[in-house]
Amino acid sequence: GQECDKLCKQIKKELYKYMKKKNTKVITIKRVQEIIKMKFVEEITVIDPDSNAEVEISIFKMETGAMVGLDTSFLLNVDEPVCSPYDQSEILEEIEA
Repeated sequence: GQECDKLCKQIKKELYKYMKKKNTKVITIKRVQEIIKMKFVEEITVIDPDSNAEVEISIFKMETGAMVGLDTSFLLNVDEPVCSPYDQSEILEEIEA
């Protein structure tokens, strides 16, 4: 939809800036095609193996049947659509329980 078109235009603009800096001539843009709805299940705390710090992970059930865990602090601070970890052409969209 419109959000996907806006994101594609923004990506294209950033890629053109990058191409100018690096003198790159060939680049491919993959268009996001589908929005996958997901429902919040619960939040769990895990230990980051690198920092040994506690990290909150939000668990979601995707309409495709898969379950996915996403860093809660990332979700709270990101302004852009989040792509599915299973297929980068799919955007995740949270729905009310």
